[in-house]
Amino acid sequence: MPDLTVQQVLELRDILQSYNSHKDTYMDLYRKIVKKHYTTELNNLVNSEFNILDTELHVPKIPPLSVKPEDYTPMFQLSKLEEVYEATTANLSWL
Repeated sequence: MPDLTVQQVLELRDILQSYNSHKDTYMDLYRKIVKKHYTTELNNLVNSEFNILDTELHVPKIPPLSVKPEDYTPMFQLSKLEEVYEATTANLSWL
């Protein structure tokens, strides 16, 4: 470095100034782009601007009964149900 001429030092100075100028311009532009990007994303989140697809609830339909209601006989007859109830209440007293 000490062997540089005055002309070379002046050229280096110009190059360094140009480098610093470009670096400052780049950093300023980068900050603006990043700020714009993140501000836009944040606004989208705050304003809830999402592309939500309309969905429908698909509830399966109940198949029709194969037996007519008037022909249907329950598994427990009422008298049998009374017997089961009485036996249950009697056995609960043992607990």
